[in-house]
Amino acid sequence: MHILLITHEYPPYPGGVGRYCSSIASAAVRAGHKVTVYAPAHDATHQHEAGEPNIIRFPGDLFCMSDLSALKSRLSRFIQSSPHSFDIVHAADWPAILALRSIDTGRAKRVATLHGSDILLFKSSFRARLAGAYRALKSFDTLACNSHYTQSLLRSNFPALFSKSIVTPLGVDEVWFNRAPE
Repeated sequence: MHILLITHEYPPYPGGVGRYCSSIASAAVRAGHKVTVYAPAHDATHQHEAGEPNIIRFPGDLFCMSDLSALKSRLSRFIQSSPHSFDIVHAADWPAILALRSIDTGRAKRVATLHGSDILLFKSSFRARLAGAYRALKSFDTLACNSHYTQSLLRSNFPALFSKSIVTPLGVDEVWFNRAPE
């Protein structure tokens, strides 16, 4: 399968979402899938090496809502100009979920990863509602909640979307079991 993983946080950007995205992209590559990660540059310079996902960087750093229109345009151009079609398009964080709302991804299965904070943001943020957060969530085939608690937040805040949800608990990458350097 060819998987497109879209995130606004990816190493070298520190944080949990970036680490999660890096881990699932690497695991998908190890499983034999072709993975393309679409993420902001965060001032990163990186050469692609065998055995890791293809990382496409776009200009950017921390996300703010005023960047949404530019992100949508970039992402749409990237998907439409891609030399191959994607089997899965995975929005791994809330900026990617909002950006994909009105983008044609062809026959690709659309998956969104949800964290509890994403659901609360979509429900309570005036800007997220203006950006069409609910319609964005409706545009996905599968809503992958990172815990049963997150799924319960989805059920209580967006009950019509509950039937699209599955629970995919965050795993622990083997690297966390390595002994720290002394």
